[in-house]
Amino acid sequence: MRQYVSLMLLLGLTQAAFYDCSGLLVKSDIESLALVKKAHTIDRLKFSSECLEVLLMKNFFLSSEYLLDEYYPKTSIDTEVIVRNVANDIKRSQDHIVFQIRKRETQSQFPLVRPVVYWA
Repeated sequence: MRQYVSLMLLLGLTQAAFYDCSGLLVKSDIESLALVKKAHTIDRLKFSSECLEVLLMKNFFLSSEYLLDEYYPKTSIDTEVIVRNVANDIKRSQDHIVFQIRKRETQSQFPLVRPVVYWA
């Protein structure tokens, strides 16, 4: 019985509650920052490395900066790798869009726009 209690206590301590950043359904960075601050300071929730990635991909830079300054320095999570990977993903997406635009320009696939009214 004593071993069972010890095991349950150990499991309870190791499985701390994590904040669900993937389910973050807010429209602005300011709303997100308020929720993240509340989860960090009041609810004492933990944040995974995925949380930082999700916030950066949604362009929630205030929330990301808060976690980078207040939470992640106290953990062993390597945030530099996460930030670089997200930056590379964003850069790759932007490069793809630029490539598609240049491809259409060279193939003359953009419609020619002319004014509706000609001035005399």
